[in-house]
Amino acid sequence: MLKEVLFKINPILIYENIDELPNYKNKTITYYKSIIRLSKLKPKLLTQNQVDLLNTCGNIRNDFIHFKVNANSIDIKRKYCELFELYTKIHYKVFHQKYYNEEYKYIIQNILQNNKDFEVFRGIEFTRKELKQFKQDIETYQYYSYILTTDNKAYMRIKYGDEEKFYNFKFNTISF
Repeated sequence: MLKEVLFKINPILIYENIDELPNYKNKTITYYKSIIRLSKLKPKLLTQNQVDLLNTCGNIRNDFIHFKVNANSIDIKRKYCELFELYTKIHYKVFHQKYYNEEYKYIIQNILQNNKDFEVFRGIEFTRKELKQFKQDIETYQYYSYILTTDNKAYMRIKYGDEEKFYNFKFNTISF
């Protein structure tokens, strides 16, 4: 996206050496160089926080590619939800239209929602509203020994963390 914005300003700006005429041998600029060029050419397009986000996501991507990931999956998801939101903002500022794709409409809405309303509790993703309700349910039902289904079948409640004690199967293991 950043190179596309630079290309829109002037096609030569996506190349490392802007003094040479473009040909198949010319290298295009790196992701980091595109951030620097864009910040200098369009200073109002990105705030310093957005530049920092772009650099952080670039670093996470490079660490991931080179097997040096220091972030957990939740941190990565949060950053890339923020990155996608930034992408939609840049798209709107540059192309003067909202980013929209009918095929991925639900996914796009979900990403943008998760960026603002995303919590992890016991390894499960929740919206803040869902998490509040979940915690209220835990508090309300913590002293009940059984749970009734809609067809009035009673099932013993399983304490969180004790699930494995109640399973009647073993995972397949592979030995080498």
